[in-house]
Amino acid sequence: MEGSLKNESTKKCKKRAAEIIRRLKKSYPNAKIALRYSNNWELLVAVILRAVYG
Repeated sequence: MEGSLKNESTKKCKKRAAEIIRRLKKSYPNAKIALRYSNNWELLVAVILRAVYG
């Protein structure tokens, strides 16, 4: 990454994030999540457990 992102303005950060999302959607148009969850808390726990225990 270039320089320090901590000084990046909110507007610039949102613009950069939108571009990243656009590129990901273009690269992976039919992406599906393999984890099972019914709310955001369960998704967070599932992601952490998957990262730790693979």
